[in-house]
Amino acid sequence: MEQSAIPEIHSAANDLLHLIINVKEHQGKWLANDITKMLQSSEPPLLLERCIYRVLTNLRKVNKKAYTPQHISVGHFHHGDERLKTMEKLKVTYFKKFVQKAALSVENLVSFIMDREAAVRRCYSHTSGLSSDDYVKMILLDASFIIVFFITCKPKEWTDEDTLKPRLIAIVRKDIRLLENQLPFFVIEELYNFAFASASNLPSFVELAIKFFKRSTTRIISHDPNLKIRHFIDLLRTSFLP
Repeated sequence: MEQSAIPEIHSAANDLLHLIINVKEHQGKWLANDITKMLQSSEPPLLLERCIYRVLTNLRKVNKKAYTPQHISVGHFHHGDERLKTMEKLKVTYFKKFVQKAALSVENLVSFIMDREAAVRRCYSHTSGLSSDDYVKMILLDASFIIVFFITCKPKEWTDEDTLKPRLIAIVRKDIRLLENQLPFFVIEELYNFAFASASNLPSFVELAIKFFKRSTTRIISHDPNLKIRHFIDLLRTSFLP
């Protein structure tokens, strides 16, 4: 090889090396930017708000009925289940009672729930395909049913139309103790406070819920300003703490 060709070979090799380095740097920057965008879109605050989960498939297979509501759906995981349609009609009846007791317009109640729809959705581990209108309707019917049911579950307040109430109490108490069958506690409590702000004779919603589940720590839980209840399962868990 002629000596004069050697510098040209070295120059070409250096150019190729620089090209490879530049390509790798470009790929590295592109990959870093892509990962950065992924991290920015992960929305970590959502993870902190999630508190209502699906039961793991392997666990569900052991005993499906133990994790699935048998009579009434609460929240969106089991909403629309054909087996639970009968109770949906009862929810409408209870919503009518709720509107009468609260002395508020349906428009006011709908607007109140609409302001909280996004926060409620963020509490679930799996999203819902319901439209915004249907989702708000679901929250309003479920929450108002629970509120009226808790208020009127005392035998001395039953009327002739409540002949099935004792059995219904057992059914509801069992189904709303399931992890997949929950509404975030805050939306029920806030709706209760909004609807009955002027009713001084009513206890707090925490007290109502504790009494419904027959727990004995009402005073301690309801008077703890730092306590944040996530749902009924969390309320029961808290009631067992010393």
